[in-house]
Amino acid sequence: MNHDWVSARAVAWVIHDAPVPADLAFTLTVIAARCDEHGRGSYQSISTIATKVGKSPKQAQRDVVRLRELGLLLLGDPGLVEHLPPGQRPVVYDVPMHLSGPKPVKESRNKSGVKKVIQETPPMDGTSPSGGTPPVQAPSTPPMDDLGPLPSKGAKQPLNNPLNNPSLVAAARTIVDAFAEKKIGITEEEAREIISLMETDARRKNDPIVSLAPFVRAVARNGDLPGFLARVRAGERAAVPRETPIPPPASAVLAQRRTSATPPEERDEELTDREKAIAHARGRIGHSTPNARLAIPEQAEPAEAAEARAELARYGDFGQWMTAAYGKLGGDAHRDEVVILAANLARTHRAPVQESA
Repeated sequence: MNHDWVSARAVAWVIHDAPVPADLAFTLTVIAARCDEHGRGSYQSISTIATKVGKSPKQAQRDVVRLRELGLLLLGDPGLVEHLPPGQRPVVYDVPMHLSGPKPVKESRNKSGVKKVIQETPPMDGTSPSGGTPPVQAPSTPPMDDLGPLPSKGAKQPLNNPLNNPSLVAAARTIVDAFAEKKIGITEEEAREIISLMETDARRKNDPIVSLAPFVRAVARNGDLPGFLARVRAGERAAVPRETPIPPPASAVLAQRRTSATPPEERDEELTDREKAIAHARGRIGHSTPNARLAIPEQAEPAEAAEARAELARYGDFGQWMTAAYGKLGGDAHRDEVVILAANLARTHRAPVQESA
């Protein structure tokens, strides 16, 4: 075993006077032991220091860096290692033996200072434990007949809180933001109802939704959200925000007119124009009946629908008239048909305004 010489004065300084933290004291002691009696000229490789301290080289290097930052290690004379080959010369350190002060005390994790009281478990034979405290009488276990029926093994409680489903929250927020861009206000309850309709339609087509949020974003990009909103509001009229102008459903208007005793020539001319616009839109799109469109495959947008979409874009109230058209034709109406009807409704509504101007 190689017995290195030890600087008694430098080691005594670390023990008695150096203000060194407890976790760095052993590392500083190993370095100080190789100094001279004045605390100068200690040079050892990091691997040697790590071996003596019982740490990894990285841990020993971190200790040295911290000691340098605290001012408890100073750079020494590099000439002391010139006799060693280049690339193998360790750093020379001195220790500031003129420094002295109390060692830092690590703060206790138990800041309250209250000690935990561990209660002694009473003996099982009924005798009193040490200290004279009588044993605690535990209540008797009730018979199995009084426990009631046990829950089934595979039963699970339903998750009624929608906040437990992050995908549902993100999808609802996407719907609210999409209508907000079109200046149409909807509630989060309506957004959740729209999502329910989407899932119901997907189940009917035997094509369940795999990922809800991306599916809702795709529906919003395709412009199909107004149709779902019209279906929701047709069943829950009380949930319609007051600031959103939505006409009554076409079925309600027709039923009211059938039961009315008013002669046809005295009816509201505006409703007659809208009925004509609906019939005209069905003729232009090539759908004579609602069932006829089911046999038409998906194809590129017709020129009439493209012109109607561009006309609505110029008016600047695309979402409002699309929602109104869906309310007339129904939520399952063809999108091209709805666009054409929406343009006709907007044109009919804007014509009196332009004439008065």
